[in-house]
Amino acid sequence: MHKVFLIHGWSVRSTQTYQALHLKLAEAGFNLQEIHLGRYVSLDNDIEVRDISRALHNELLRALGSPPWKDGFHIITHS
Repeated sequence: MHKVFLIHGWSVRSTQTYQALHLKLAEAGFNLQEIHLGRYVSLDNDIEVRDISRALHNELLRALGSPPWKDGFHIITHS
C-alpha cells in the first residue's frame, strides 16, 4: 500500500476542511500522513523555496528513512 503525504499550506493549523479528501483516500486504502511545513522556521526569517524544500526533505527522511526509497509514495499539496 502506498503512503500518501498530505502537505498543507503555510499557515494551516487545522485540517478539518480537508476531511472529505482524507476520508475518501483512507477508504481507498491509502496510508495517510500529514505534513505541516508551516512549522518550519527559517534561520534568517526569510522563507524561500529552498527553506520549504529542506523542510519537506527532512519530513520525508523522518517518515521514510534514508534514500534510496524503494517503496512508492504520493504527495498531495494544497495552498
